[in-house]
Amino acid sequence: SQDTDPAVIKSLQRIVELDSTNGELHGAVGHCYLMLSQRSSKIPSVLEALRQGYDAYTQGITHLKDGHDRNLWYGIGLLYERCAARRGLASAV
Repeated sequence: SQDTDPAVIKSLQRIVELDSTNGELHGAVGHCYLMLSQRSSKIPSVLEALRQGYDAYTQGITHLKDGHDRNLWYGIGLLYERCAARRGLASAV
């Protein structure tokens, strides 16, 4: 899908550079990395995408005015679920 294209992530990151205090933008970047982690079959790539997603979601929370964004928190939940599922794979590598 279009939201998992690395070019989309780069475009969003450029926008975030212009408006670094926009929590929704950081959340969108986190979502893209989360979706990218599903597409990769290489364990290091998956783990890197999850790490980047975590960093973006963390920035999103930091910059949200009231800290309440259902989509952002849902994405964080999915991220933690995927990290737990991948943890066993990472230790096997």
